[in-house]
Amino acid sequence: MRCVGVGIACLLGACTGLNPAYYESVTQEGDAASEDEAEVSTASDGATTGSSQGDVTATSGSDSTPPEDDGSTGDPELDGSTGEEPDSESSSSSSEEDDAPPPPPPHVVYVNGEGPTMFVGDDDAINNTWFLGGGSLLPFQTPEQLPAVVEGLEEAFAGLNVVFVLERPMNGDYTMAIVTPTNLMGGFSLGVGLLDCGNENPNSVVAAFTDDAYTPDSIATVLARELGYGYGLDRVSNDADFMRASSSGFGEEFTDGCVGLADVAVCAYETCAGGQVNTFGELELALGPA
Repeated sequence: MRCVGVGIACLLGACTGLNPAYYESVTQEGDAASEDEAEVSTASDGATTGSSQGDVTATSGSDSTPPEDDGSTGDPELDGSTGEEPDSESSSSSSEEDDAPPPPPPHVVYVNGEGPTMFVGDDDAINNTWFLGGGSLLPFQTPEQLPAVVEGLEEAFAGLNVVFVLERPMNGDYTMAIVTPTNLMGGFSLGVGLLDCGNENPNSVVAAFTDDAYTPDSIATVLARELGYGYGLDRVSNDADFMRASSSGFGEEFTDGCVGLADVAVCAYETCAGGQVNTFGELELALGPA
């Protein structure tokens, strides 16, 4: 079953660090649900093995009777022999290494601060369509800070098979993470991303909306949360998690351990039971380990 919903980071006040006016407001956060999307595969690392070279010893002797001439020169190189015994363990390891499948390519996230023109449609990073509607978005106010945003995202997704780039890929699937001051959600929303159960859509689109008091860290935190929705994560009750339900403050990590879901689960999870989820573990299933 394909489940899609909207995850909106409506973190006002001390939670955002994006707008001074937020600090004097009442905080809130809303999620809506809808249906749609396509598919993506999980990834795993290939393994490499080592090989060792066996030691060889040579023996010689003498006899009063000259040996018969067998055509050998006594020089291993001239005779076409190295004098080494084959190492069966090395041969086996080398064969296993040759047979091992190559590691899967990483999942790509394109961080776009250029102010793309978007069109109405299902989320599709390649064709610039999303559910929020059409129109030209303003470019990020300080594009020189985008490398710092990428660094924050790399830290948030450390240990997972995902890479973040600042140029649009020329081919293949990718997620687009837009950074723009154009807030199509209105109100105090800080970001948007569709809840894609099972990470079925390999070309999803998420966004972080910037305002006067944004920082690279706050943008990275908002995008981490919205990407979490895009990779199939529901909200959780752990305030330290990026997927925290509380609208006061930011999360710090994807939790590698079972934490309680904040709501009735929309998606099905493999990592924990009884209304809990391991957010890092679910991302590892969706993206593969680094």
